[in-house]
Amino acid sequence: MALELLPSRPAEDVDGWGGAANEEHHPKGWVGLDILGRYLEEVGRHPLLSAADERTLGRRIQIAQRLAATEDLDRSNPATRRILAEGRAAERQLYQANLRLVVSIARRLQGQGLELLDLIQEGNLGLTRAVEKFDYTMGYKFSTYATWW
Repeated sequence: MALELLPSRPAEDVDGWGGAANEEHHPKGWVGLDILGRYLEEVGRHPLLSAADERTLGRRIQIAQRLAATEDLDRSNPATRRILAEGRAAERQLYQANLRLVVSIARRLQGQGLELLDLIQEGNLGLTRAVEKFDYTMGYKFSTYATWW
């Protein structure tokens, strides 16, 4: 499950000044802060989910997972393709709606040996795993699954 990529600048224009980033125009780390700012802006565009929304998405994901695990699955069947697509869309929505949680946790862990961007990256990997393992029938909010990383 991948994030939508933000438009990138050509490699020779990483600082926005038409040339390679240098400390003459920006202090060290500026490029990283620019990337983080863009990422946080993108993350903020995804609406938060209610518990009912999480259950609905969890149900769609589970139905698609069970169908995908079926032996002799006819993937050419339009109904099958629709259910699998709905499951992927539900996974994507659950993932994207919880990216803010990853950033929040990463900020709390900052200063313990890893850079913020590294913590966010690890958190996003953990979030992917949480989406795969989420069991809405247990009655827990998704954040319970997403915070173990």
